[in-house]
This record gives sequence, structure tokens and C-alpha cells, in this order.
Amino acid sequence: MSILSSLFSGISGLNTNGNAMSVIGDNIANVNTVGFKSTSVTFEDLLGASVGQGNAIGAGTALSSLTFDFNQGAFETTGVATDMAIDGRGFFVLNKEGTNYFARAGRFHFDKDGILINNAGYHVQGFHADENGNVTSQVGDLSVAHNAPPQATTKVSIAANLDSRVTPPAAFDINDTANTANFSTTLSVYDSLGNAHFLNFFFRQQSPLNWEWHAAVPKDDISNPLATDTTLTEVGDGALTFTTGGALFDEQINTPITIQWQNGAAVSTVDPDFGTNINSEGSVTGLDGTTDFGGESAVVDQTQNGFGAGVLINMGVNPNGDIEGVFSNGGSRVLGRVAMASFANDGGLRRLGGGIFMETTDSGQSLVGGPDTGGRGVITSAALEKSNVDLATQFVNMIQIQRGYQANTRTIRTTDQMLVDLISLIQ
Repeated sequence: MSILSSLFSGISGLNTNGNAMSVIGDNIANVNTVGFKSTSVTFEDLLGASVGQGNAIGAGTALSSLTFDFNQGAFETTGVATDMAIDGRGFFVLNKEGTNYFARAGRFHFDKDGILINNAGYHVQGFHADENGNVTSQVGDLSVAHNAPPQATTKVSIAANLDSRVTPPAAFDINDTANTANFSTTLSVYDSLGNAHFLNFFFRQQSPLNWEWHAAVPKDDISNPLATDTTLTEVGDGALTFTTGGALFDEQINTPITIQWQNGAAVSTVDPDFGTNINSEGSVTGLDGTTDFGGESAVVDQTQNGFGAGVLINMGVNPNGDIEGVFSNGGSRVLGRVAMASFANDGGLRRLGGGIFMETTDSGQSLVGGPDTGGRGVITSAALEKSNVDLATQFVNMIQIQRGYQANTRTIRTTDQMLVDLISLIQ
């Protein structure tokens, strides 16, 4: 090989080290970029002419590959519920114009149509949830319903003490509850349209340890009141039996609580629960609900499972990716689940800029599933993954690259001087 080849070797060194410096500069420039993954370079040697016996003089260097560092970055708390960080392996799945892309940067927000997007308008993909909050296998754009439908009351629970010292009054009369019942309580229930109604329970002692209960609603609320009713209509009744220790032994429903509302709502069927009884429900004590002690009659606790219509007032993302909404009616339900993708070879992904990656044949096909499954990481809500660039490492690499570049300039300069000496021979 001629002396001129050393010039080209030096030039290759300048180009390669210059490109390596560009990579370092890009890493340092993105030290504060959300979800950024630093890149490292690998050099390889080039061969020139053969000098016999399989040996060859080197012809310089070139960049062999660029390698992404997918190590975890630190988390920064933002307080914004739609900001998400992946703790562990995996990528968010984004879609634009029918093509899936992938990202570690989780700065998301809802657009005017209620679809979760990133700052570049890519749609975040996830598993849809049905109206009851059950996550389905259907994957698509994650959108959030900002309204919650009402839920009709189907169960009421009452825990009270019924005073065992009272005496049985006259037979129960819905039009004279003050004189024919020993105790009463009222709670609000909801119909299928989300309207609230009063449901009254009256308790009358039949004999020691035996009580009867009657459920009633205002007659103006229903479409089928009896002609004899004045203000209330009875909609169900039953009985309660207690042990000699005042514990709930058994419950009986004589007439199921069925309410045909006057406003056109669906017929409500309400199941009353007065506690866990000993006889049919296997309670050991029978003391977790209604009792028959020698003390003032009083309600200890009462609940029902219905609610009216509501609007979304808050939301959060669970570690398993479930987006849970809290509504103004007090209800909450899962609105969807964030999808995550994993790859056989993360380093084979193609970087597109903006924190976006695209799968390639080198990365393998994306495996899409839920967080915390299949080796995928978990979601940290209201946080962002920061850049994983290590400035100390970058500065050390910068020194090495600078020395390499400087040394290659010396090669070119020395070769140039040798050429000048060669030309001077004929002068």
C-alpha cells in the first residue's frame, strides 16, 4: 500500500470520531428529555490491501453500530394523573393512522374527543372496559366516558337494635304506623333512571324474640297504590327471629319488595338484608346486623347499592394499568387498561424521534398485553421516566473521542509532511 493510504485511514478516523461525537452531543442534549434512552457507538476496523498469508494492512475505522441503552431512568413526580412511567420492561403502544408505534415517554392527556394522546397526537392504545368496569380483550384507542349511568338499588342492608322490652302493638296498619309499629327507619333508594326515593321500614314485635317488618314507599311515587292508602303503600314484608341472647336467628321474606315506579322507571326488586343469621346463613354469633337486646331501638348502620347519574371528577391509573374513574355520584369503575408491548430484542427497534420507536425485523414482533404480565413492568401514575443519560459517562467518552480525533489529525499532518519530503527529493 502507498503512503497515501494513511491519509485515507486518518480521514476515516476523523469521520468516525466526528460521528461518535455527534452521538455524545445528542445524548447530552437530551439529558432532560422525558423517556429518552442514551445511545452508544461501536467502532470496527477496515482492511486494506493484502500483504500475503491472509494478512492485510488496516484501512482505518468505521462505525459498526449504534446501541440503545434501555436501562431504567429515574422517576419524576408530576401530580398529573394522566402522566405515566413504566417501572420495568415494556413500551406504551401508540397508534397513528392505523400504524402502531412504541414509546417509553408517558406524558399523555385527553383530547377534545376524550381520547388519550401524547403531545404529538398519537393515540394511546389500551384494553376497553364495559359499562360495568370489566376489562375486555378488545384493544383500541383509550377513551374515557365522562358520564356515569345510574344504578338502580337492588339490595339494602340494615343493622339495628330492636328493643326487646317493648310490648306488641295492634296489628300493623300502613295508614297508622305511629300506633302499629314499634320502630321505623328510612333510607334513600334509586330507580333505573337515577331518581332517589324514600324507602321506609317499619318493625313490629309479634311476641318476645319474634318481629315482623314492613317496607313502604310514598304512594305518589308508584303507579299502583291501593285505593285505601293515604300517604304510604306497602311494597314488601317479612319476619325476624332472635335467640334468647338477642342474636339474629333467622330472616324471612313473606312478600318480596317489588316497586313499580310512577315515573316510568323499570320495576325495582330490592333484597333486604338484616345481618348474617344463624339458621340459614351459618353465622356463629348472629350479632353482625340486627339484634334484639334490652336497649333503645336504634339504627347502627344502613346501606344500599344504588346511585344516581354522575360525572367524572377524578381518575387514576393503577400499577396494573387500570384507569379508574371516580364520579360525582360516589361511584367508581374501571374505564380501561393501558396496553404495553414487549420485544425479543429491544435494541432492534428503530428510533423515529420524538421518543417514538418502530418495530423492525431485528426487534421481532411486538407482544402486546397488560402491565405486570409476561415480564412487562408496572405503571407508576402521576410520574414520568426521566432520561437515562449519565453525564459523567458522556464526559469521559467525550474526552476519549476528542483524543482519538486529535490523534487522527496528527496522522494526516505527519503523512502530509512525508509527502513533502518525498517531493523534495527531485528538487
